[in-house]
Amino acid sequence: MQPRDREKGFTVMELLVFVAMVALAAGISLPMFASAMQRAQTRGAGGVLAAAIRDARMRAVSTGWQYQVVAYGPTGAVPNSFRIEGMNPLGGGTFPPAGSASTPPFYGNNQTYEAYTVLPRDYGTAQIQVPGGGTFTVTFDSLGQWATPCAPANCQVQVSTTAGVSTLTVSQAGAVRVVKP
Repeated sequence: MQPRDREKGFTVMELLVFVAMVALAAGISLPMFASAMQRAQTRGAGGVLAAAIRDARMRAVSTGWQYQVVAYGPTGAVPNSFRIEGMNPLGGGTFPPAGSASTPPFYGNNQTYEAYTVLPRDYGTAQIQVPGGGTFTVTFDSLGQWATPCAPANCQVQVSTTAGVSTLTVSQAGAVRVVKP
C-alpha cells in the first residue's frame, strides 16, 4: 500500500495569508491613488480653462471678432464657472451682460457665447480663484493680443482643489502659461 499523496490545493491558512496581503496592499495603495486622482482633477480643471483661453484667442484671430473668456470665482455671477464669448465689433456686436444666459449656447450675426463650464460639476472640488477677488476676463483682438487690459491687472487666475492649485497667467501677446501642482 502506497501513502496517499497530499491533495492538491491551498490550505485555509495559505488563503488567509494571501487575503491579508492583498488587503494590506490595497490599504497602502488606495490613499496614494486617491491623491493622484485629486491632482489629476486639479490639472484637468486648470487645463480645460487654459484650453478655453487658447481657443478664444484662436477664434479671434481666425474670425476678426473679439473673443473673451470670463471666469467667476465662488461668489461670482455664475460661481466657479467660465465660458467663451465673442462679438463682432464692426457689426455693432457687444458682449453679453455678466452672468447672463448660461444655456443654451448662442451663435448670432454679431454675438456668440458658449454654455458655462461649471468646474465643481465637472471636476469635483475644483474652484476658480481670482487673485484679489472679482471676475477674470481676458479679451483678444484679431491679432491675438489683448483687446482691452486683462482683469485682474496681472492677468492671472487660479484653479484649486483639495490637492493643490494650478495658476494660469496670460501674457499681453496671448500666450497662456500654466503652473501645475
